[in-house]
Amino acid sequence: MNDWLAPVRRVLDRSPEPIRFFFRDNNVGREDERLYEMLDVFAAHEIPIDLGVITDLLSDSLARNLQARLVASNRRLALHAHKVIGRSFPARARTLADHKAAREPIVDATAGEGASLCTEASAALNLISSDVTELAAVASADSAGSPIRVHWCRYGPGGREILGRRIAVAASRRQPIQFVLNHASIFGSELVALEELLLLLANHHKAQCLLMRELTGSSSANDAGQDVAVRAPIQAPEIGTATARWWPERFSRTGRRVRWLWLAACVAVACAIGWYRLADVGPRSQFLTARVLRGSIENTVLAAGTLQPYAYVDVGAQTSGQLKSLHVQLGDKVKKGQLLAEIDPLISASKVAEATATLANLQAQWEGKKAQFELARLQKARSDDLTRQGAQATSESEIAQSNYKLAHSALQALEAQIKQARAELETAQANLAYTRIIAPMDGEVISISALEGQTLNATQQTPTILRIAQLDPMTVWALVPEADVSRLTAGQDVYFTILGRGERRWHGRLRQILPSPQVIGNVVFYNALFEVPNPQRELKVQMTAQVFFVLAQAKDALYVPRSALGKTHSGRAGPHTVRVLGDHGSIETRKVEVGITNAVSAQILSGLSEGDTVIIGAASLAPNHKAGSLHSVKPPR
Repeated sequence: MNDWLAPVRRVLDRSPEPIRFFFRDNNVGREDERLYEMLDVFAAHEIPIDLGVITDLLSDSLARNLQARLVASNRRLALHAHKVIGRSFPARARTLADHKAAREPIVDATAGEGASLCTEASAALNLISSDVTELAAVASADSAGSPIRVHWCRYGPGGREILGRRIAVAASRRQPIQFVLNHASIFGSELVALEELLLLLANHHKAQCLLMRELTGSSSANDAGQDVAVRAPIQAPEIGTATARWWPERFSRTGRRVRWLWLAACVAVACAIGWYRLADVGPRSQFLTARVLRGSIENTVLAAGTLQPYAYVDVGAQTSGQLKSLHVQLGDKVKKGQLLAEIDPLISASKVAEATATLANLQAQWEGKKAQFELARLQKARSDDLTRQGAQATSESEIAQSNYKLAHSALQALEAQIKQARAELETAQANLAYTRIIAPMDGEVISISALEGQTLNATQQTPTILRIAQLDPMTVWALVPEADVSRLTAGQDVYFTILGRGERRWHGRLRQILPSPQVIGNVVFYNALFEVPNPQRELKVQMTAQVFFVLAQAKDALYVPRSALGKTHSGRAGPHTVRVLGDHGSIETRKVEVGITNAVSAQILSGLSEGDTVIIGAASLAPNHKAGSLHSVKPPR
């Protein structure tokens, strides 16, 4: 966790009661890809968010995507109709007649808050359902309950500390805090900073993230995640005063038979309308339904990680001096033994010459001492012969013996000095060789710490010149919360995605979990490591990765939304029940055997067939909202 969130964490730690947080984005309709990236981050941390949909910019693809996310959000996503006053936008979707003819499901929405959201029957609300959630009560609430707005995009990357203090001050007032987002400006470092905030709020017990309707107590059609369709506006023609005068005159001039024909036609129309309404408000329109589908399902543990080199080495200088030349640049590929840099060799070369001259002098002295030793040895041998023959005094023999020993000790001392001189010469030669910096391994240059002309001092600490790393493969360091680390074992399948490439997955196998923990914001994490091939160098050092550890998975399996499963009688694991909706509105309760489950879907092993319609919840319709059949949406995996 970065330091900019430290004030927020301290306020949450000291708060006597939970602090409520809300997130909203009123610009849905622009920059869809960045919207999907931001919503993926919110879904990964299970943080709710309110979205204001600009109805004039609603497209088919955006509507279908929001519809699927609405069903899979488990009431963590709310949509509101949003129209910018005084501005018009070119319609991205097809015409309304095309929508009606195609009968494609488009997301229903509810109105938002303040003057920026349409709360009247305007042209924007004609494009959506009339089910409108009034959130304007938030603005008129008392000062103690109204939320404090924090505009995320007013603070750039350089103002992150200011934003952290602003959030901390707002949280210290113990009032709800509303973050106003703009997904079009949230990408790169901004998206990383937003994910850091969501990680803190998702793991702190004093942070409570809610939807705006939970503050006002209102409800809407999308509370249960239902999928409803955009209806074409049906506007009755305006009846003028001339027509009002014409009708009684014409009716009065009509004969009895004509009047009876008019009355019969009106009764027939009324009966048709009544039959249509009664037929549409059946059991099917009272429930949210989904189809039993076949596909892949998996249960995963989510973690945040960073990419690091598989192996690297910091190349330094073992001798002091000026960095004379640098033969590589950032990104260069090097081989073991390749010349990387050179330090000025003048001082080292002079020391080598000095040590060489000293050694030569000592060797010359050794030659003289050697000759003196040989002379003393011959004199001693001659003196010993004369003494044995009795032709020489004993004192002369002792002098010869003493000279021999002195010459021998002088020769040994000089030999020791020669060995020392040779060692000093080898040291000087090694220091001279150290002026040439050689690559210790194959790899790529990923950082350079010293520049040409810089003086390096290797007396106390080895200075680092550059770093060489092996980028194929790469190692992913994933931070796993302590609540999930016990579910992981070495060898498990794992995959991850990176920012900006959410559709691409990189796969690997868990290598190890480091025993030493890392505490971030009073939450204990453990580092899980695994490798991934990187032959094309698409993965860079320090990239942020969203890691998924696969606990269980199944392919070509039947699955339903998890909300379709009923609770067991004992509350423990066991057979579940689901309600199946028949073709004629009949409801049947079946026992099913459940396999793999995750936050969205559940695998069905027995009890259901592909294509069955299951009930996932009750529809919540406003008094003026016309009930209708609800479409089945395939939930995302």
